[in-house]
Amino acid sequence: MCQMMMLIESTAREFDRMAKESLASNGAVEHLRDEQVASREAHEKLTQARDEAQKEAQAWAAKLSTDIEAEREKIKATVEKACQERYEAQAAATQAEMAEVERGLR
Repeated sequence: MCQMMMLIESTAREFDRMAKESLASNGAVEHLRDEQVASREAHEKLTQARDEAQKEAQAWAAKLSTDIEAEREKIKATVEKACQERYEAQAAATQAEMAEVERGLR
């Protein structure tokens, strides 16, 4: 009978130890799940921040491209205007020379 009691007590202690290990294991699993959830949330935030940064960069690049094209058009118009003025000045000078030559021929 004494051996039976000792066996029961030993078994009870073993079950108690196993129950504590199981609880500790369950706690570790919960902790890992919490970390996984936090990691997933951090990943989603980083992905969202990356996507927003890409959109901003694309918008900035499009604006920059538009600004550059506008400046090109301004420069082109200025050069064309300067060329036209030079042509007109040369044409006026040539006409003045021709008029002078014609006066000299008369």
